[in-house]
Amino acid sequence: MNQQRTIKAPVELAGRGLFTAVEGKVRLCPAPPNTGVVFVRTDLPKPARIRATIANLAPERQRNRRTSLRDGTVAIETIEHIMAAVNGLGIDNITIELDAEEVPGTEGSPKAFTEALLAAGFEQQPAEKKVFVIEEPISVADGDAMLAALPGESDYLDILFDLDYGPVKSIGRQVLGFRLHEDDFAEQIAPARTFLLADEAKEFQARGWGRHLTPKDLLVMGPDGPVDNELRFADEHVRHKIADLVGDLALLGRALRGRIVAYKSGHKLNHQLVRKLSEQVAAKERSAALVRPPQLDIRQIMRSGRQERLHQRAVLPGPLPRRAHHARGDDPGGHGPALRRAALTAPGTHRQGGRAAEYGPGQDAPTGPAGRPVGHRGRGTPRSHPHRPLQVPGLRRRRTGGRGGDQVHAGGRRAHLVHGPQIGQIAQTTLTTQARGSAPGRQRA
Repeated sequence: MNQQRTIKAPVELAGRGLFTAVEGKVRLCPAPPNTGVVFVRTDLPKPARIRATIANLAPERQRNRRTSLRDGTVAIETIEHIMAAVNGLGIDNITIELDAEEVPGTEGSPKAFTEALLAAGFEQQPAEKKVFVIEEPISVADGDAMLAALPGESDYLDILFDLDYGPVKSIGRQVLGFRLHEDDFAEQIAPARTFLLADEAKEFQARGWGRHLTPKDLLVMGPDGPVDNELRFADEHVRHKIADLVGDLALLGRALRGRIVAYKSGHKLNHQLVRKLSEQVAAKERSAALVRPPQLDIRQIMRSGRQERLHQRAVLPGPLPRRAHHARGDDPGGHGPALRRAALTAPGTHRQGGRAAEYGPGQDAPTGPAGRPVGHRGRGTPRSHPHRPLQVPGLRRRRTGGRGGDQVHAGGRRAHLVHGPQIGQIAQTTLTTQARGSAPGRQRA
């Protein structure tokens, strides 16, 4: 049973809730892979969906004898018997539509739900079953009651339940072992009914619960045995406790593998154990995520970057022609005043004859030799650096003392290169050109 599975066709049941006595109808429907168990309240103006997980467990106050879900103000009561049927038959994905607050109680056992699911049939799904294998012992306790999850065989869940009612002779002590998904859940566990002591039944109805019920609807145990009823098994009580445990373990959202040992356990301890198991599931999934193979390969990233650069070179203008071409006015690369106006549009300053001159968008920026824009590197737009002078192609740079910058020489001209103050604004990089024999205040083109 490594694949997930659901039911083949929808199936319906109806009945009154054990606690509220409200008539309700439940419809069990197939669900896609990885859906899990989802309840849908269809009686509300806007249908509410609640996943059957421990995170949505309703507060246990006033619910110590049942398992319920809550999401905000929406609740679904007494789900343990239908969850036991789903988990006992190995169903992973199912949608349960309900038109009342409480699941129908039927006869206080998972039997009616189990028979309905078996009649619907099962369908394997193309997804791997979500399994959690118990690797570390976990235990919870409440007084002399105890529940533990222990490592065991990785292919099954073995349950050992020790029910001890001490001086109550009609129940006494009952011990039963059951292997989930290996032993016959439908025959051995599902028919076992809810039971109460006679005093508990009176208190139960005094609180307004189950007033429609009679001893014939569930097991009421007197000093000598069932009141107005008969046992289906000599140890029906412990079998029902296992049914409740199977239903509560389904709140983990995983098929559990290992061993469960219980002594006088009930819903309260069942919920505590599932919470601890859920913490282990989350920790294991976090650890698995840390060692997961990398999603990105640095070599692939570098190859992609190189391909992108090659693509940019293909679509951007080619290298600028030699100075000889510019000297003749021949500009085969398409560079010149148009490029200067298109590429250099940010405001900046340059020095003209020793004076700073402003220029703005749409105006020609200072040019280098043969009319090329200052800082142009031959591909795309010019670049600058906040701590470096711009590199003008074809110029030789020589360090100068006390000038606050470098001198560059090209074609018999000398220029003084001043550092720009900001990244990315080419126009703010200044160039002081000094021509031999040129009059002050005259800028050479």
